[in-house]
Amino acid sequence: MVHSQNPTGADYESAVCPLCRSGDSAVLYIQGPAQIARCRTCGLVYAAVRPTLEAMMRIYSDSYFHERTQVSEEFVEGRRTLHDLLCEGVLRKLPPPRPGDRLLDIGCGIGKTLLHARALGWTVEGIEPSAYASAYARDQLGLAVQTGLFQTGLFAPETFRAVVMLDVIEHFYDPLPMLCEIQRILQPGGYLALTTPNVNGLSTRLFGGRNYALDATLGGVGHVTFFSEKTLAAMLGMAGFESVRSWTGEVYLKNLTDWGRRAFRLKQSGGDLHKKARSALRPAAWTVAAYHAINAVLRLTRLGDQITALAIKASSGRRTK
Repeated sequence: MVHSQNPTGADYESAVCPLCRSGDSAVLYIQGPAQIARCRTCGLVYAAVRPTLEAMMRIYSDSYFHERTQVSEEFVEGRRTLHDLLCEGVLRKLPPPRPGDRLLDIGCGIGKTLLHARALGWTVEGIEPSAYASAYARDQLGLAVQTGLFQTGLFAPETFRAVVMLDVIEHFYDPLPMLCEIQRILQPGGYLALTTPNVNGLSTRLFGGRNYALDATLGGVGHVTFFSEKTLAAMLGMAGFESVRSWTGEVYLKNLTDWGRRAFRLKQSGGDLHKKARSALRPAAWTVAAYHAINAVLRLTRLGDQITALAIKASSGRRTK
């Protein structure tokens, strides 16, 4: 139902827990009309008051996606970034592909992850809602990328040996049916590799509702479901996946630059500081070593800002109960 309305006329609505469907929750953070809450039944954190999907899709205009998926200077010049290290790390958790093995990247952007996967021997495909990004992937990189949202019925059953979703599931208003659809299009014994913000990570503990990954407002990052390792494993199990393994890593640089801007009363925008920090941390011998050392600590403490999970479709092909 419609809960409230912001000054631009975009409607907000109340929501039940996407995992257990309970409406019993405790509010953690209030962000204007939006509310982030924890389900008292299963523990999942989600946007209990959120923009309607129609309102969010109006915000998801082509200019929105263009800004967030634009081709970076580093990519054009062939320079490696910390994001490359992340992509490679996720893909190397998958088994080596056999000849003809197909991999689907949901929310593939301009195709960076697909390029890494292709280099490892996968036959790659992608789907991406941004017309700009998907066209770049097709026309400039020669990748098989569809323009649109991932939804049921797009692919035949048991088409792919692997599906990858990097920082996508937190955008789904109802992620469980989407995971069930991924389970359907995976071959028995196929793999799902995904990343998503860790609601129990260091940034949430330090910054609470100021953690940019917890922003459920219109014009924010569009996240509406916030997982811990426990709740993510529970949802993957409900969708028919087994042998779920997860670990945490990464520290969200944007939170640190936003904190620095506030703490030192800097006049530069958070976006400018974030861009400069990313540029300064281009992979070199010392940054790569530091990256792996920090992630090793975060894995041990389970405090990384990002969860990486690897799940296997039950070999029987049947959903678990």
